[in-house]
Amino acid sequence: MAFAEPAASPKTPRSGRIYRNEHSHDGPSSLVEGADKGPVVRVGASWLGWTLDAFDFTMFLLITVPISQEFGVPLTEVAFLLSVT
Repeated sequence: MAFAEPAASPKTPRSGRIYRNEHSHDGPSSLVEGADKGPVVRVGASWLGWTLDAFDFTMFLLITVPISQEFGVPLTEVAFLLSVT
C-alpha cells in the first residue's frame, strides 16, 4: 500500500520563516487581526441589550398573576397595561 507524499511546508528552506501571500491565512483570527473592533463591540452591546430587554419582558409575563392579586386588579387590566407599554 503506497502512501501519498506529504504536502510541501509553507516554510522557506533558508530562513525558516513562514511565507505568506495575500491569499494565505491561518483561519478566522488572522482575518480580523488588523480590523477595527468598534463595530463588533457595538453589535455585541446591542445584542446584549436586546437580550436583557426580552428577559425583562418574559419575567413580567411570569409575574402578571401575582401582580394582579397583589394590587387587587383584574388580570385583563394588567395585560392591557402590558400591551400599552
